[in-house]
Amino acid sequence: MENRETAQSQVSIGMGLLAGSTVMLLTMIWGSCVIVGKCDLVGSVAQDAQDTKVFNLTG
Repeated sequence: MENRETAQSQVSIGMGLLAGSTVMLLTMIWGSCVIVGKCDLVGSVAQDAQDTKVFNLTG
């Protein structure tokens, strides 16, 4: 019985680590795409290869 409980605990820990690392990596990729891929907007049209505003988290 102890082996079954140990195995179940290890599987739970492994699944938690897998889910957590997936969320972290997706968040990092999304964030880097938002920061690196930003460009100026004129009206509602993106101006390619133009970035005159510095990235600022506080607005």
